[in-house]
Amino acid sequence: MGKDALDFPVKNILYDDCKDLEKIRGNGFTLYGLLPASLKNNSVINLENTIQKNEFDLFVFTSIYRQYEIFYHYAEMLIKSKANVWLMDGEDSPVIFPYLSKHLKKFYNAIKPHKYFIYFKRELTNETINSIYFRMPMHKIGKVAIPKNIKPVSFSIPEEKIIESLPGKHQLFASHIVDEEVAEKYSGSKHQRLFDKEDEYYKDLQQSRFGITTKRAGWDCLRHYEIAANGAVICFKNLYEKPANCAPHGLEDGKNCIAYTDYDNLMDKVCNMSEEAYNELLKNSLDWIKNRTSSQKVSFLLKNFYEANRSSR
Repeated sequence: MGKDALDFPVKNILYDDCKDLEKIRGNGFTLYGLLPASLKNNSVINLENTIQKNEFDLFVFTSIYRQYEIFYHYAEMLIKSKANVWLMDGEDSPVIFPYLSKHLKKFYNAIKPHKYFIYFKRELTNETINSIYFRMPMHKIGKVAIPKNIKPVSFSIPEEKIIESLPGKHQLFASHIVDEEVAEKYSGSKHQRLFDKEDEYYKDLQQSRFGITTKRAGWDCLRHYEIAANGAVICFKNLYEKPANCAPHGLEDGKNCIAYTDYDNLMDKVCNMSEEAYNELLKNSLDWIKNRTSSQKVSFLLKNFYEANRSSR
């Protein structure tokens, strides 16, 4: 969107003049230091005036769990002015704000954000719904619809991080294996993080036929996207258990990834696969990641936003 989108306050780690990216979690791989510094918003914004004068089409709180103080400072004003607001929740926990106990005690009588604004939740599961009903197992009591303002969202990957041509494959699995059982049994692999440089990490993925991933704190993880973007096929432990509404979306066992249950099941699948079947899997994997770029995600969300606004007039 160029300068039509104002980043306020400026998130310096997103821009290409940021120093010391290696100090960021994950060494700053994949997502950081990419935007031209010329896009930085250096102006001072008076949020109260902009809300009252309706100067912006859309306000996006990019991390409600980290920005709730500023959200509550302006919440009533945003509601009164009927401002368009999106709240992003990329936490690994499936619980939406403020229903984690440490926040609920403080904000029990306060505005519940999802009741007034569009709330994008990454780890969207049955527990998300249960948390709204104070941990009652609503999915067991009966079918309860997801509140209309809560929408699924996922990670994405910058388009420039997707490999253009595939190099030769020299190893079965990428060296960093997050599944402890596989890391322990497969010779040459390591469970702990191995790479301090992004290009070394990418090179290892690119020369691998497969990359191992699992659910960690949450189901969605940048690792899934990095594996596919570098031309390796995702092997996802217990993918069958992932709730349908929860990211990552669109992964299908045997079509664009491999789902497995344990080491023996994994080795049986990868070692008995024909080269033709592997190449088809790899092609579909690349198609999957090419449809999950950051620019596509933003364009899709904004297109739906503007269409919804037109239809409501």
